[in-house]
Amino acid sequence: MKGGMHENCYPFSPYIFIMDYNLRRLSRSKRITLSVNSKGKVQVTAPKYVPKLLITQFVKSRQEWIDGVLEKMKTTKKPEFSGPQYSYHTNKARAKKIIVERVKYFAKLYGFSFKRISIKNTSTRWGSCSTKENLNFNYKLIFLSEDLLDCVVVHELCHLRHHNHSSKFWKEVSLILPDYRVRERELKKIHL
Repeated sequence: MKGGMHENCYPFSPYIFIMDYNLRRLSRSKRITLSVNSKGKVQVTAPKYVPKLLITQFVKSRQEWIDGVLEKMKTTKKPEFSGPQYSYHTNKARAKKIIVERVKYFAKLYGFSFKRISIKNTSTRWGSCSTKENLNFNYKLIFLSEDLLDCVVVHELCHLRHHNHSSKFWKEVSLILPDYRVRERELKKIHL
């Protein structure tokens, strides 16, 4: 047992290494991607046509990286989001007011237009932007510093113009927040 994962063997082959992971198959996926969520669970996304054996081999080949991420998570400082004062229902209205204010500020200043803003209680993302120009934000942003909250807001607003993480996207972000790299690094240290 290593890093919270286990290995089993099929009766017909003692050499196949099976890891515990969540698999999501998407028809639009072109390659296998892997991530580790805030609870230390391995998440794999793969095209529908890729055989399970190849997916498992891919995950096994990334074992060293997974172990490194899990080790880093153990030493990363987590904010305390427990207790009634941090509940979604208690803070949703306040979060909406604060976040909408910051979105409108940057949108007006830099000419972004969007359809709708939703405040959610997600476990893996600070924010997201849909192709329909709807913005979603995690209510827990209000417990972070304004610098980090603004970083997420600007990040998602820039996705209205670039629905990827291309060099054009990052250039857009840097024009608004020249120190975005520092802020992004700080955000990565905080697990939801």
